[in-house]
Amino acid sequence: MESVRRQIEQANDRYIDARIRLALLKDRRQRLSRRIQTLQGEIDRANRDLKDSEADAIIRGPRIESGRTGDDILNEIRKTQGILMGMANIPDEAEEMYESYNETYKEIQKRIEEVRANRVRILQEIEERQKKWREMTESMLDEVNIRYKQLLRKLQASGEVRLINNHDIEEAGLEIYVGFNGAILQKLDPYTHSGGERSSSGMAFLLALQQKILSPFRAVDEFDLHMDPQNKEAVSDFIVSTMDGTTDQYMAITPSQVTFKGQDVHIIMIHKSETVSIPRLVEE
Repeated sequence: MESVRRQIEQANDRYIDARIRLALLKDRRQRLSRRIQTLQGEIDRANRDLKDSEADAIIRGPRIESGRTGDDILNEIRKTQGILMGMANIPDEAEEMYESYNETYKEIQKRIEEVRANRVRILQEIEERQKKWREMTESMLDEVNIRYKQLLRKLQASGEVRLINNHDIEEAGLEIYVGFNGAILQKLDPYTHSGGERSSSGMAFLLALQQKILSPFRAVDEFDLHMDPQNKEAVSDFIVSTMDGTTDQYMAITPSQVTFKGQDVHIIMIHKSETVSIPRLVEE
């Protein structure tokens, strides 16, 4: 009996194990069936997508070889879609606004071209005027130099007037060079020349320059400042000689001794007294 009981228990254990395995197998079969159904649905969808893609490919034509992989193309498509999504809220009047801005841009471009053309024209005109100015200035300076040197020779001196920075009207200027008693020409300045030499050469330049100025009347005050008697007389002769052959008048004012000589020279002396200064005409 004991042997039979053990056999029955073993049979029960095997039965229970078999029932458990059966239940597990049923559950696995159900899960596999559901998986098969899911995969079948995906296959059906893939087939539909394939048919749609084939139809679309027929419409679009043969495949274009781009040299890129499918993943690269998909990434580019996603990137483009992202850009398009950022433009989803563009207003309806965007095209009108674009046309307006584009028209404004074209007008500005046109004005810029006009400004550029005007700038080139103005620069050319300025260059032409500067060239004309240099030619006229240098020509006039040549004539002034001739007269200037003539006047300096009466002072036993030599010199010339030079145009500097003639490439720039605003920076251009004149430099006076002079040398007395055979000395080399040096730029006129307070360190090289005496006061009398500066006054004499300055008056010579002034008189030479005034010959190019159209004026019926000229005047100069204290022209003989710091000059020695010889230079005073020479400069006085300068002034008188510049009036020869003209109807111009010249007034020279000086507190020094009068050294003017000439037929048409009129000297007015003003004497300061204790009461009233009485002007008198001195005639030779």
